[in-house]
Amino acid sequence: QISIKSGADFNDNYPAGSELMPLFVGGYGGNAEEGYPFGILTLEEDGSPVDYGFSPFVLNEMPTASKIHVFSVSMTLSDGRSYSGTTGPLRFQ
Repeated sequence: QISIKSGADFNDNYPAGSELMPLFVGGYGGNAEEGYPFGILTLEEDGSPVDYGFSPFVLNEMPTASKIHVFSVSMTLSDGRSYSGTTGPLRFQ
């Protein structure tokens, strides 16, 4: 399971802290031809990258409330292991 949230209001339907995953396509085995690329990098505890075969996530909608977002991303694997991280500030134009 993957969760993506922003600390800022995305639009009228997605206030700060709302689950934004419905606005994204892609991920494991995903393929999106249109939209706004959003790549996710997962790191091991030692800081080395993990390749789970993720393709870039694509945001299907531009934010209308705030143009600057810091996304919190968490992923829970079927065996219960979980990973999380945040992006730096992303400005949408």
